[in-house]
Amino acid sequence: HDALPILATDKTGTLTEDRIELIKYTDINGQPSPSVFSAAYLNSFFQTGLESPMDTAILHHQSVNTKPYTKLAEIPFDFHRRRLSVAVKHGKEHLLITKGAPEEIIKVSRQVLLNSHPTALTPSLIKKYHALYETYSRDGYRVLALAQKAVSPTHTSFTHADESDLILTGLMAFLDPPKPGVKSAID
Repeated sequence: HDALPILATDKTGTLTEDRIELIKYTDINGQPSPSVFSAAYLNSFFQTGLESPMDTAILHHQSVNTKPYTKLAEIPFDFHRRRLSVAVKHGKEHLLITKGAPEEIIKVSRQVLLNSHPTALTPSLIKKYHALYETYSRDGYRVLALAQKAVSPTHTSFTHADESDLILTGLMAFLDPPKPGVKSAID
């Protein structure tokens, strides 16, 4: 066998710009979804833990008016759950917004938002979700999922147990863009 040449290199900051960008925010049909972005923005804006490069990318992508929202609580990120939640109040509506690793968000979701309507998360919809997640990952994107649910106005103490029976709203795809001229540098 003829051996194939292999090039091993550090990509971040060498071949890429070391700057995460939000490229897509879609529903599970892969269609752009401004509501997915708005919820992700609120989650990133109100969270107080360590700001991840994905939070920075969300907050710098475009802004959302946060003035009508009041933060009620936060369930911080940890490496076991691999998700972060914030509870917000908007008028009389109270929402729990959760973002995190797609394989973890699906575990705590019972429904999916389809055409603005919560729909039971059937095996075929779960398969569609996984296919979209795998497509984004195969295309080189880092992927986060987003879910949410309404909570009672009388609910004041939030724990990990509240991250259940969520409505899956969509996926966000991020990319560390290649530096200009990277093709010729590799060649």
